[in-house]
Amino acid sequence: MIANRGVLGCVVAIALIVTVGVTSLAWAQLDGGLFVLRQGDRVAGAIFVEGGQDRCRYFEHWYLLPGYVYPNAENRASFTVKPLPNVSFENLADFLQVMRQRTPEGTHVEIAVVERRAGCE
Repeated sequence: MIANRGVLGCVVAIALIVTVGVTSLAWAQLDGGLFVLRQGDRVAGAIFVEGGQDRCRYFEHWYLLPGYVYPNAENRASFTVKPLPNVSFENLADFLQVMRQRTPEGTHVEIAVVERRAGCE
């Protein structure tokens, strides 16, 4: 019976890893809009993606707040990204103006994304 529990535990662990991996891949692309970036229970920044961009090549604009911890192998910092559907900006200039007014010591990072998947040749 104990051996069966060990096998069952391994199967459950593998299924969880596969599920988390697939879920993580699904969140790789952000649709147009505004997103909150959290590290633990703290808001660490915001992400703005202008709508109407090519689905395979697009830009994300991250505004990182002071205290954001860049993830690396040593600190194993992680973050979550959640949409903010009730907040919107006309364009990048409006987003940056508001973010800089609220937190002038923040950092704007522009990320050029090139998807490497089926349909994005």
